Amino acid sequence: MSLLLLGAWTILSVSLQAAAPAQAPAATRLVDAPAPASTRDLLQLAFSSVTAIPADPHQADRSKAQMEVVEECIAEGQLATAARFADRIDICHIQPD
Repeated sequence: MSLLLLGAWTILSVSLQAAAPAQAPAATRLVDAPAPASTRDLLQLAFSSVTAIPADPHQADRSKAQMEVVEECIAEGQLATAARFADRIDICHIQPD
């Protein structure tokens, strides 16, 4: 019975998608979630600190540290800040651990 329902749901879903007029996807705007100023300041300080690591000869370590701050921004709901920081990371070939 569940396979029959799954099949019917799939057919209905595909039919509805085909019947809907094609629209351009809305642009997604990243925003920061409400957070205490101390959290925002700490994330900014962390990114500034790891960005101060000399790129030569520490590019891989610097990029990893910057990415860790970006990941923490995402975890804290600071999506616009994470995107801004991510744009400032110099990409290098990092070997996985």
